[in-house]
Amino acid sequence: MEDYQIQPQLMRWLMRSYSSESVRRVPNIPVALGTDIGAVRKENQDRAVVLRAQTTPNKFFVVAVLCDGMGGMEAGATCAALATSSFLASCVKNRKIATRERLVAAVIDANNAVYENYHGDGGATLSAFIIDNTGEKLAVNVGDSRIYTSEGKDLEQISVDDTIAGQLEKRENASSLDSKLLQFVGIGPDIEPHILELPNSLELSRILLTSDGAHSLNFDSFNSLITQAAEPEVLLKRLLITSRWCGGSDNATGILFKDIIQLNNNGHDFHSGTVLLWDPYGELQLIGIDRQASMEPQKTEDEAESKAPETPEEQHKQQNTKESEKPSKKRGRRSSKETKKKPQLRIDFNDD
Repeated sequence: MEDYQIQPQLMRWLMRSYSSESVRRVPNIPVALGTDIGAVRKENQDRAVVLRAQTTPNKFFVVAVLCDGMGGMEAGATCAALATSSFLASCVKNRKIATRERLVAAVIDANNAVYENYHGDGGATLSAFIIDNTGEKLAVNVGDSRIYTSEGKDLEQISVDDTIAGQLEKRENASSLDSKLLQFVGIGPDIEPHILELPNSLELSRILLTSDGAHSLNFDSFNSLITQAAEPEVLLKRLLITSRWCGGSDNATGILFKDIIQLNNNGHDFHSGTVLLWDPYGELQLIGIDRQASMEPQKTEDEAESKAPETPEEQHKQQNTKESEKPSKKRGRRSSKETKKKPQLRIDFNDD
């Protein structure tokens, strides 16, 4: 695979315009993603993506990643998108190495990408996990976004917040100093990714990634909302609505993976090299082609209009310019042209 094609495409996709809230169920995978800007913030600086890559006819892996841009620092949304896109591109690039090393490499690649652009003045948290259809699974965490699991009962936080309060296992009544992040993606060479073991898949019923706006509820309410018997998109929507009702002081975002064992039954309907990605607002498909075929990427209508900008800030600026040039339209039924095609990029990906 020519991996240079992937990260810029993902970055541009993640910096497109958004509505204030959305919840989406991923087809054929028991997972939902959702986000809400909240009642106070003017910009949603959270990013959440699920990726599914078919590496051979009989093997695939799924990655879920959530990044929360650092409030009060430079370009929070851009840093979150850059961390997310770099992390995912690295996971695909290093798909042949062991899962633990792949996660560490992906965090380091994301950290380097953000640091090279913002030199420690901007950053993001990162929570992620990777599961393949053989049952191998691991998670990684940096910052104070969180990873929870459930083995058929109450949620358990398996990540440890990278704050003074988190390191001392203080969950309540922390001062503002105690809640200050000790590390984040973009901090520089001293980053230390926390690799986390996930429970056995036969017992594991839920994996939940959250930004701090989503898990700021008291734990009993939070736990009750997520452990009910309902589809993941229903549970996640309830959590985000409740977060807004309780003040909505921050962006709230979550990825909920439910009924993990179903993943093993959804693996053989895609050609090798097919990579699918979902966020709360839409889907992106990367199509594998033979090495002998053309390396020229297919362009969507939006991509045909202009060359992709080279830096994160240029990407953000270009996107805002494009949106301001569009005539305002009332929301209505999508045209057949819009509904038939998903954004696509042709890439060289052949592990057979």
